[in-house]
Amino acid sequence: MESNGYLNLKYAEEFRIACTINNLRYEEVLQRFIDHVSLYAFKGGTIEPMFRWATQVMVDCTAQYNEEIKMPLADQSVTNFCATRIDLNELHTLNLTADFNLLCHLNGLNALQILQYFIDNTSLAEDRALNLYEIVDINPSTAVVLLMLVRDKTKSKHLLQEKIYVEYALKLLKLDERLEDESDIPYKIKQYQHFYFDWYNALRVIVN
Repeated sequence: MESNGYLNLKYAEEFRIACTINNLRYEEVLQRFIDHVSLYAFKGGTIEPMFRWATQVMVDCTAQYNEEIKMPLADQSVTNFCATRIDLNELHTLNLTADFNLLCHLNGLNALQILQYFIDNTSLAEDRALNLYEIVDINPSTAVVLLMLVRDKTKSKHLLQEKIYVEYALKLLKLDERLEDESDIPYKIKQYQHFYFDWYNALRVIVN
């Protein structure tokens, strides 16, 4: 966290692309991720996919930092953990849920670490390259963003952007066809990265 009290988050390019292309605000995506981190899912409870994948991000982040759960859940009182608020920047505040705060504590993480991990691991290009025709490897961070789109499928886009969306949706289908038989996964990911970057820039021209 910076000295001014704001979270010092770095918005990775692929995260910015995923949000912009899908008409999502950064703070909206972060808040909905936080809201779906679940103690019940962490303990193995059956729950809807968005809670499961958001909680898996927490688990994966813990593995990256090589931290272990500090104590068994049965020995941990949850009554001392409540919802808190943290300033994202001078305009936006994130509400940290009780489940999010508790799981951060149990896994030896802080909000900055887990949110940065979520941002850094979101990639539409990787997901498209790996999972277009069959599920090969689901990235939990990207899965959370994509599940937001399923819920927001009726969300309207600005009229000026509609032509761009139609144009690039058709280009994406052509790229899918061209790469269908490509076995070099890093190459496929790179091609999709270039494509999404072009789409992102086309939208930025309209917005600016």
